[in-house]
Amino acid sequence: MTRFLELLVNSLNVDENYNDPTVSRIGMLTYSYSATIHFWLNTNRKRTEILQAINVHYRGGTTNTSAAIRYSSCLCCFLSAK
Repeated sequence: MTRFLELLVNSLNVDENYNDPTVSRIGMLTYSYSATIHFWLNTNRKRTEILQAINVHYRGGTTNTSAAIRYSSCLCCFLSAK
């Protein structure tokens, strides 16, 4: 999975002006029994920082994709309302 994420990050425009609408913002959340936020959409701005931060290990347990999507959707709505 880490290799896939590295390829994805390297294909995106992440190192330019952060306020530019063409720049991608990347956040990372993993989910098994519970959600873990590794970093927010506005935390890691440089490609090197993002590549270091995505190096997480598989936690094991169940994969509850629907709960993860609901969690991240609610979280994004809450944060965008601030």
